[in-house]
Amino acid sequence: MSYKFSLDFQKHILASIITDDKFLQENSDVIKPEYFGDEILAGLCSTALDFFKKHKEAPAKSAIHKEIKSSLAPGRRLHEYLDELEEVYKLVGINTPYYHEQATQFARSQAVQGAVRAAIPLI
Repeated sequence: MSYKFSLDFQKHILASIITDDKFLQENSDVIKPEYFGDEILAGLCSTALDFFKKHKEAPAKSAIHKEIKSSLAPGRRLHEYLDELEEVYKLVGINTPYYHEQATQFARSQAVQGAVRAAIPLI
């Protein structure tokens, strides 16, 4: 089975949403960190969403840089997150409207996949 939303595609989605106040205001409850296929991308998403919920604005790169230190996954190093953060920020502003549209499809797809995985043991 091929994965519709590759990690590279997910980086584009993350880049389009973490810097956009309006998108975060309208969709922060739809995008979940666990939807991302990589724990570093999930950590960056979680940090950005937490910042937005607390401060009601999208975080600057320096804010994510500072806040990510408390969200490191076990066995991961800070530089891995910071390197990925740089990669994500290189994508900010590239085809943003397209990736906003894809972000909602991504969230919907991941929610359905999660529901199916949760239902399998119950069957």
